[in-house]
Amino acid sequence: MAATKNDPDYRLRTFRIAAKQVRDTGPIDSGARISFHASKKPDVPLEEHANLLESDGFRSLAMAIRQVYMPKSAANCSRVCQTLKRRPTVEHELVNRIYERYSWVLDGSGTLFQGPVFGRLKRFTARQVFHTWINAWGFHFEPSVEPDHQALSAIGLYFPFILQAIVLHLAGCVLALDDLVADALGEARLPRISRRDA
Repeated sequence: MAATKNDPDYRLRTFRIAAKQVRDTGPIDSGARISFHASKKPDVPLEEHANLLESDGFRSLAMAIRQVYMPKSAANCSRVCQTLKRRPTVEHELVNRIYERYSWVLDGSGTLFQGPVFGRLKRFTARQVFHTWINAWGFHFEPSVEPDHQALSAIGLYFPFILQAIVLHLAGCVLALDDLVADALGEARLPRISRRDA
């Protein structure tokens, strides 16, 4: 059913559209995995190796996640959780656990990077990493965020790895929450993800 603003379930239906887009992206549909390894030997530069998502698939996934991440979006995770908790048939504890995990991915994991920005050491949380990528390169090109993007890019392969890890973790939260939204609406859940062996 299409989501219309007059529908009392508009927010939930909009979230389902975003969740389906997350589920249908290549990286999620295929069960893709990422990895990172760095090694340092004496008198040899740091060697980094990363197995990352292909760029178009990652961008599609990040675009779908952005709908849930952006504060003013109808599909915003916090707003959807609030809407779900107004329903007496929804298990509020499950909604709370999923939202806590979503929040922890963005804010609870502490400082991920440190880098110089305008001559000062800046610490980056997962939220700042994702926000910087969205606004400096991913979807917008805001000059004010470019110094942060440069600092993160200088870290090497660890920056795209951690960025993709953040987005994949958020995707897991979105899909878990979508199960509860589907149940609340009396709709079928999205298909499970087939596991791809490493």
